[in-house]
Amino acid sequence: AVAQNVANSIAEALDTKPTPIPLTAIGIINSTKGYAEVRKSPSPTAKVLMRIQNGSPVRIIGKLGNWYAIIAAKVEGYVLESDVTAETPEG
Repeated sequence: AVAQNVANSIAEALDTKPTPIPLTAIGIINSTKGYAEVRKSPSPTAKVLMRIQNGSPVRIIGKLGNWYAIIAAKVEGYVLESDVTAETPEG
């Protein structure tokens, strides 16, 4: 966990994105807060690009640790895995 946080901090400082594990699925935002924050990198301190309300669909394009790489409303970013319910794998 410490190494992952260091890697995420370095990636954020260098303004690069770690390469997520490939995955393609549709997910539905389902957060205890009522929305999920889409962040620039998979880190709780990364810049918030947008917020997505519960019930909104997202395209899951990868997974890195406990973060999903997603695309929503033409914005690509990262959301916590716990804020998304993966629905259907795409083939």
